[in-house]
Amino acid sequence: MIAPQSAASGAQMYSSRALQILQHDTDRTNEAVMVIEGNIDIMIRLRDFYQSLLVNRNFVEALPAPPSANQTTGQANAAPTVDPRVSEMVTLFVMQLESMASDMSMHISRAKLLVTIARDRNTLVSFFKLIL
Repeated sequence: MIAPQSAASGAQMYSSRALQILQHDTDRTNEAVMVIEGNIDIMIRLRDFYQSLLVNRNFVEALPAPPSANQTTGQANAAPTVDPRVSEMVTLFVMQLESMASDMSMHISRAKLLVTIARDRNTLVSFFKLIL
């Protein structure tokens, strides 16, 4: 396929091979978007799981008691508490997951824009071929 060939217009010539490569790269980009979206879903599920651990009574009871809980409080059936250090570590991990998911969402937006631009250019070149 060839774009308008006027040297004055600065137009470029495009071979059918170049357009096939562009289509292949566009397909690969769409595949990457699907994989990244799947990874984001996994990260969201991991985030939800780790957040739920902090309120899961069985998990909290299985943890060693925080150092301050070693003192007798006089309450026999007090609700178990999570060591603040454990809670902080889980919270930091959850924040890292959210940050990575956000970064991946930005990469998805960029990839989708790239696919749109490539598709538009391909359509434009194909349109000029029909005119010639």
